[in-house]
Amino acid sequence: MSGGFYRAFEDRYRGSRDVISARLAVYLPFVRPLVHEGAAALDLGCGRGEWLELLTQAGFAAEGVDLDEGMLAACRERGLRVVNGDALEALRARPDGSLAVVSAFHLVEHIPFEQVQALIAEALRVLQPGGLLIMETPNPENLVVGTSSFYDDPSHLRPLTPKLLGFAVEFGGFGRHTILRLQEAEHLRDAAGVGLFDVLAGVSPDYSVVAQKAGAPAHLASIDNAFAATHGLDLHDLAQRYQQGQDALRGELIGVREQQTATGLAVQQQLATVDAQIAHVHASTVGLGEEQALLTAAQAGFGERLLECERSQEQADLRLDGLEENVQRLARATDEPVVKRLRTRVLELEASHQHAVDESARLAQHVAWIEGRLTHAESEAAALRHQLGELLLRRGGIKVRLVRMLGSGRRRLLDAARTSRLRQPAYAPVRRVVQGVLRRPALKRVARRLVTHFPRLHTRLMQLMYAPAAAASAAPADIDPLALQMSPRSLSIYRALRAASKPKD
Repeated sequence: MSGGFYRAFEDRYRGSRDVISARLAVYLPFVRPLVHEGAAALDLGCGRGEWLELLTQAGFAAEGVDLDEGMLAACRERGLRVVNGDALEALRARPDGSLAVVSAFHLVEHIPFEQVQALIAEALRVLQPGGLLIMETPNPENLVVGTSSFYDDPSHLRPLTPKLLGFAVEFGGFGRHTILRLQEAEHLRDAAGVGLFDVLAGVSPDYSVVAQKAGAPAHLASIDNAFAATHGLDLHDLAQRYQQGQDALRGELIGVREQQTATGLAVQQQLATVDAQIAHVHASTVGLGEEQALLTAAQAGFGERLLECERSQEQADLRLDGLEENVQRLARATDEPVVKRLRTRVLELEASHQHAVDESARLAQHVAWIEGRLTHAESEAAALRHQLGELLLRRGGIKVRLVRMLGSGRRRLLDAARTSRLRQPAYAPVRRVVQGVLRRPALKRVARRLVTHFPRLHTRLMQLMYAPAAAASAAPADIDPLALQMSPRSLSIYRALRAASKPKD
């Protein structure tokens, strides 16, 4: 490898001195209890010397060995004790029990496994009782490291798993060891859920095996707390957390699907209910429309009958006009048989007129009943239209065309009867108006046709015209009810006939 290449590669991809020093501080709780006067430490593959600097600051007589002269130059710049040489040979040159700490950071992945075993054996030999062997290396449990970034360094041979390296120190004779997984992302250290990429790349990218040589209990007890601590994340931890998150998500999804199914069934039931109600409203509307059509037809029939009655009454008026001429001739005649025949004819006309009046009253009552039925039908139709609108809104936007079969019937009755009671001060003006109408045949026929539909108004007007002013509030006792329904001219003829028919004194 050309000169300076490896140091430039480390400077770019491993991290700055400050970053590496901060990472290596995790080992200080292990080594500080081993510091004593003359305690020595050897760092194999010392690199730029970050760990040598920490050991020296902690009180060790630390020395480093490395084959890369560019790395050693960085150590010499800081006054650190380093030599250029093979790490395993430098270890073999040490006497038994001469070192408190042997360290090898990112070294074992560069040498064959047989040399790793030899390094472990030599470290056990040169360490004092209770001394420590620290070996840090990339962690292949991190799938990105094990399949990709490990091979970015051209001097790497093969990754070593934590299980393999831990077994190697145990097999090599060390009393106890622990595995520290290092440099994982901080946000993954809590119990929060993780994603798939976290499982692939979130496992601690580095790990180390810290092995302690058997020794006096006092030496071992001083490092118990450091050995009891746990560090980092392994693949099993993240995979289990990911699976738990997926199971929880799957459970939520199942719950949402069940809720959606239940909601769908409820909505279908509500829609079925709304459809049934809409069908019922349609049926009710159709039935109501048929009933309204029948009532309208009946109203039209009764209207025709009313017109017939009006025509009959007009014919009766014409007959009365002719009868007036006969009465005038009768006044000049004294033939008793003629008077009797005329009296009989008058009685027949009175009976016919009374029948027409009764029929008109009955028809007016029937028309009022039909109007009441139509009003009730319109109210029901309005209620049904309102109910149908609400149902269509609940149907969620379903557009239903409802043929509006309901119409308001013609009202042919006026409220004139409500004003039939006239107050006393209005008698004279009303009497003058009525007399003026009676003097005009065209207006008289129209007024007569109108008041015929309202018997009470007709009666009241007759009382007003022919009753004394002092008794205008009620009909006189001696007024013939039939006379109240005649025009002034008919009444005059009628009274003349009555007078002629009375026996002479």
